Amino acid sequence: MQHSAISPTASPALPGAVAVAPLLLLLRVNLVQNWRRLCSVREQSSLLTVIIGLFIGGYIVLAFGLFYKGLKFIGVFPGIGELLIERLLFLLFAFLFILLLFSNLVIGYSNFFRNRETAALLTLPIPAQTVFRWKFVESTVLASWAFLFLIAPLLGAYGMWRQVPWHFYALTVVLVGLFIMLPAVFGTWTAVNLARFLDRRAFQIAALVAAGVLFFAVKYYLRRSKWTRNRSRPACSPCWIVFWLRRALPSFPSCQAIGSLRVCSNGRKEPSRQRAFSCWCF
Repeated sequence: MQHSAISPTASPALPGAVAVAPLLLLLRVNLVQNWRRLCSVREQSSLLTVIIGLFIGGYIVLAFGLFYKGLKFIGVFPGIGELLIERLLFLLFAFLFILLLFSNLVIGYSNFFRNRETAALLTLPIPAQTVFRWKFVESTVLASWAFLFLIAPLLGAYGMWRQVPWHFYALTVVLVGLFIMLPAVFGTWTAVNLARFLDRRAFQIAALVAAGVLFFAVKYYLRRSKWTRNRSRPACSPCWIVFWLRRALPSFPSCQAIGSLRVCSNGRKEPSRQRAFSCWCF
């Protein structure tokens, strides 16, 4: 009787949210799980929660004050203050872009190919594309939260120092999102291809040869550069690095992002939108 009662027609249908959007289901489950972890930490030790909250709030206030005073001090110099701030921001975002790229590469490789949760999810009736998308989102969040934690006080201080209009902060959110997505996509693509070809001996030899050729090519270029032949400008100075980056990569995402923020801080929307579109097209 029990066996006859269980038939295909009598089985309950899956909910629409589960059948249509399993990615949203995974996102909801992980959000609930993380929220319960935070609540358990608060229940275990209220003092620890207060200390963490004070640390985060103190860091934001202290970093905002230091960045604001630094921008105000550099901006005092007539003629070169704003130009120097733009170059420093470009240099900072360029190195942060490279760090985000390597961070997404390492975390993405660990999440895709060295994670037990991924292996468990692949055994469930969930499409492999959905598992890949979820792990991509998780890797992006894990690799980028420190960048957001660092850059938020700086952008807030920059906006207050320039006395920007309201749309500057809205555009900043869009630009930061695009700036985070670019290294996330590149890092994930590199991680997948490395996992595909890393075990092959031919690929290992080719990678070593390419790295050696690149090293000697950069060394040869630095020796013949007019910036290195001038002894008053050392090869590792920040000015030389900014010059080389902007000359070699004029469409670098950090250049487009900083240029867009600078244009938007002057109250003009259209050029900043064009630079944001260029940053996305990169």
